[in-house]
Order: sequence, then C-alpha cells, then structure tokens
Amino acid sequence: MHLKGNFMGKKKKHKIRRLDSCPYTPGVEKLVQLEEDSQKIFEEAIKSTNWAQVLKEKESREVLKRRKTPKKQMVEKTIDLHGYTVNESKNLLTELIHKAISSEAKKLKLKIITGKGLRSASEGGGILAREIPLHIEVKWAKRILFIEDSPAKVLMGGVPLRGDFTVIIDVREEN
Repeated sequence: MHLKGNFMGKKKKHKIRRLDSCPYTPGVEKLVQLEEDSQKIFEEAIKSTNWAQVLKEKESREVLKRRKTPKKQMVEKTIDLHGYTVNESKNLLTELIHKAISSEAKKLKLKIITGKGLRSASEGGGILAREIPLHIEVKWAKRILFIEDSPAKVLMGGVPLRGDFTVIIDVREEN
C-alpha cells in the first residue's frame, strides 16, 4: 500500500520582527545594559579578589570541619570464642571492651559466638554459652544497654537453638 500526502502538516513560515519595530524595545535595551553592567562588576570582583586569602580561609574552614566530625556512634564487632577456655574468653572480651572504651565510639555492639556446646558433656549446652553471658552481665552491668538471652537458656528439646548472642555496651568514658 502506497500512501501519498504530507502527514506532518503544512510548514508555517514565521515572520521575524525587528526589535526597533517592537513596542517593548526600550525594555530589551535595559536588559542588555544590565547584563553588560553585571559582567563588568563580575570581572572587577575577580580582579580585586585576594585569592591567597580566600584559599587560606577555605583551608581553615576545612580544619574546623575535621575537628567537629562527630564521634562514631556505634562500633560493631564479632568475636568467635570457639576453642578458648572460659578464662581466655573472659580476658579476650575484657581486652576488647577496654579498647572500645578508649576509642572514639559511644557504643559497642558485640556479637559473641560461643558455640552451642553440642560436644560438651554437660546438659543444656557448653560452658562458654552459660558462663560468658553471665560474666558480661556481672562485670559490665552498669554499661549494658541491651543483651540477648544466653544461648544456653534458649533450648529446644534440651539443645541450644543458637550458639551466639549480642550485647550492646555504652563505652563512653565515665566522668
């Protein structure tokens, strides 16, 4: 099928009006003059600016920004205590918390993996799953913001459901 005709419509010719014939010509001239004046003012400002002073001020503002950078709100750490004795685990945790206290952080979110204790001879899970949460609750009681139940307490059929727990500790320096 062959189509004939102009489907785009007829092209219209636009007449170009001269500015001097436009009734708003004085307004256009004012706009052109304003643009020329603003260009001159801008060029004068560029020439008269002390760029060394501007750079010095910018650097001092950046130094202030760096000083005012907020402390880290929360540091997140994971520690795996598989294979450690109870005393070794307590020492590792104490060392980790003391490092966090001396850092810039405000809070420490600590995921502690104790293991389920499935190979332990005692019923109800391993010794780490029982002792480590208890140790943290006693030693860091004033600083604890949140602590999950001990893995040894969350049992199903006498077997722990999980082998880890999370604790959030306030590590800001005490005044």
